[in-house]
Amino acid sequence: MINKISALLGINTTKDNNGETKDMQELHLVTAVLLVHVALGSEDFSNEEKESVLQCLKDHFDFDDGVAQKVMDGAIKREDDAMELYTFTRTITQELDQEGRQEIVKLLWKVAFADGQLDNFEDNIVKKIGGLLDVSIRDRVRLKQEVQAGL
Repeated sequence: MINKISALLGINTTKDNNGETKDMQELHLVTAVLLVHVALGSEDFSNEEKESVLQCLKDHFDFDDGVAQKVMDGAIKREDDAMELYTFTRTITQELDQEGRQEIVKLLWKVAFADGQLDNFEDNIVKKIGGLLDVSIRDRVRLKQEVQAGL
């Protein structure tokens, strides 16, 4: 029954050995690619930024250290493709509701602030990605302020 409903809704229920659907795996990877893209914006993928990306993946997707590292490594390999942001953000907007997309924007802000400073590229790219995720300007600003307040 679940498979029939999922098929009607266009949800991929094909599972891998870990019990994850291919759509969920893609969601994890594109989220990681966007996090890495923001971290590399300053052209220096600092240890703080690497740790922030890993921590975001572990906290948000409940990954253990090994899985988070594997996903981040895969994201680094695909990061060059992130210049076509629409392709990556489309996967997220198709899979997540507004609250989920706001969580992704919050993760992006955490990575952007990971090294203690926010440069113009990081600020602009998070705003751009947030817009592509259909997160309102008001919510993007609120999420940025929440992350800043938590530093």
